[in-house]
Amino acid sequence: MKSIAWITASSFIDVDLSIINSLNSEKNLKIFWHLIFVKNEKSTFKFDEINSKVSSTSLFVSHLILKKRLSSVKTLFIFLDFLLKIKKSKPDILYVNADLEPYFSILIRLFFNPKNLIISIHDVKPHSGQSKIVTFFSKIKVKLFYNFHVFSKTQQIIFLKKNMNKKCFLIPLFLQDYGISKSVPQSLKISFLFFGTIRENKGLEYLILASNKLNSFYKGKFEIIIFGKCVNWSFYKQIIEHEEVFNISLKAVPNDHIPDIFSQSHYLILPYKDVTQSGPLMLAFNYRTIPIVSKLPGFEELIIDGYNGYMFESENFLSLYELMSKIIKNHDQSYNNMINNLSEFVKNKYNIIDFKLAYLNMFNNTIDNRF
Repeated sequence: MKSIAWITASSFIDVDLSIINSLNSEKNLKIFWHLIFVKNEKSTFKFDEINSKVSSTSLFVSHLILKKRLSSVKTLFIFLDFLLKIKKSKPDILYVNADLEPYFSILIRLFFNPKNLIISIHDVKPHSGQSKIVTFFSKIKVKLFYNFHVFSKTQQIIFLKKNMNKKCFLIPLFLQDYGISKSVPQSLKISFLFFGTIRENKGLEYLILASNKLNSFYKGKFEIIIFGKCVNWSFYKQIIEHEEVFNISLKAVPNDHIPDIFSQSHYLILPYKDVTQSGPLMLAFNYRTIPIVSKLPGFEELIIDGYNGYMFESENFLSLYELMSKIIKNHDQSYNNMINNLSEFVKNKYNIIDFKLAYLNMFNNTIDNRF
């Protein structure tokens, strides 16, 4: 039996949970799942929720709660103790889905065989507005290790162009599922949803500008729903011309509210300036909320324009306005057909068995002895 020490930062629990559950049914594989809850970081789940979410009582789950900043010297010693305990268990593979710099990657490199390490990278190409220090540590991480896991073909191509001597496995994000909803969208208005932390690269201003213009022609026929934490809301607030169009919540969204938020919305709008992969898009797929996305390579891997979603020119609010206008005009005729297409797409592409086999293949190609 092979063993895997699997480290997940709190912000990526939703990425790993379904995969962990699927892999845990593999008889020749033992997973030790180590969760790190980071101070002031968005956490999808509390640790007490995890045991009720995993599908087997045989899965070993531990957790570490950081009460200090990642840059604190005390955090260095906490990580040192944490990793030495994992090392004593002698795992065959260490898989890390976490961004915990400045100390974590260096410590892992010191204590574990890099040939049996797999490091996930969510953003090979930095987002617009991303801090220089985050970019710096991302480059350090790539230099330290040999085996990497990325979540989109676009990111894999970018990575391998710069790092031809490294292994780079591609396994996309799986669907994000927070439970079942019995809700359906309202019939009086068409609901356009924006969901997720509001940052510069998310392009929310283009949705607001498009909605301002749209209200001149379709007043009372649509609503814009915004759920997402934001540190610079004053920038967006000043460009909203018709407050009555918007339903805005800038608070953290409880997990059990997510199914209804998506199920009650007709469309999810992601007006991003750049994209690697998107958690909200996985939620839209899971809850059959039709995606409307910027025409970017990361989205073009998944969205077939006019079939399972819609695309508009990135950073062009007039393009988005024209698309939203067309959607409102044709909603009654096209919506149900699009839902059927989206359901068929998800059924074919997101089979958990296929994802399980992809992860097993990644592990088998990292160490010599097969599972």
